[in-house]
Amino acid sequence: MNRVKDHLLFGAEKLTQCLSSERVPVPQDPGTLAPCFAEMDVVLHARMYKAGGGGLAGTQKYARNYVKSPIVYPQSMLDRIIPPAFAADDPEKLQQLREGLLSTCVVSKLPGR
Repeated sequence: MNRVKDHLLFGAEKLTQCLSSERVPVPQDPGTLAPCFAEMDVVLHARMYKAGGGGLAGTQKYARNYVKSPIVYPQSMLDRIIPPAFAADDPEKLQQLREGLLSTCVVSKLPGR
């Protein structure tokens, strides 16, 4: 398994354990939640690119250089997440973006949703 899949699955497994301990119905396969952590990667990389002096257009253009797999990181995900991640300069707004993305993604993948 490559490193990208490892950290996404690790996060998904830990979140599944936390949700299970709270008696939240969770997917049978923890990997179901891995795309939610991929979204967090996109936020992180967009912010890193911006911190390095890159602009939004460059971030969008070179996104494939930092997130290689089009299966794990589909273009639609990049197009949806990069602009708001790039724009969230206030730490509180960035935290709200992260929390909103993660909670929306996780809830959409829970059984019965």
